[in-house]
Amino acid sequence: MFNNQLTYNRYLEFIKTKASESLNYPKYLNGFFLIRTTEKFDDKYSDFCFFVENGIRKEIFACTTRAGGFYVYNPITYGGITGVAVLKEGYYPKTWQAIQTNRFGFKSIELLQVRPVIVGRDGNRNDTIDYTHTQQGYFGINLHIGGLYTQLVHQWSAGCIVVPKEQYTTLESMLELGKLYDIYLISV
Repeated sequence: MFNNQLTYNRYLEFIKTKASESLNYPKYLNGFFLIRTTEKFDDKYSDFCFFVENGIRKEIFACTTRAGGFYVYNPITYGGITGVAVLKEGYYPKTWQAIQTNRFGFKSIELLQVRPVIVGRDGNRNDTIDYTHTQQGYFGINLHIGGLYTQLVHQWSAGCIVVPKEQYTTLESMLELGKLYDIYLISV
């Protein structure tokens, strides 16, 4: 059973509405199975993040796989394209490495992007994800601590995968410094 029971209960309610959707992931996954629950920038921790070891789900966390409202309406320019980064769905093997960091005044272990990923650049400043412009490369799409679950994501993510503060300690305890992790992201 999962420690984050409230998040797991919310996940069970969510999958009742998605009975026809495939919520499967590769059997060999070692890292994170992410479920993007909406194609809207809702500024909430409304996605799901499973920690998976040897293909077995070990824990569930609330997360966001989308940028917070601040960056949606104030996008950056990268490579000549203005837009907030949105990680594209797919399997990214051994693409994030666990490192010790000091982010926003918090000492923690986070996952640092160490291999190329594909992002959409959404620059139209509305609440719907637009994948018109895509880029592949190193963008700092990390997995790290966020603010409180009840607060908005706001400036905690410019495209990173962010887990709320009250659940992050459990996630952090499952990470091994230096180890490379997979991420498999789906949208439903």
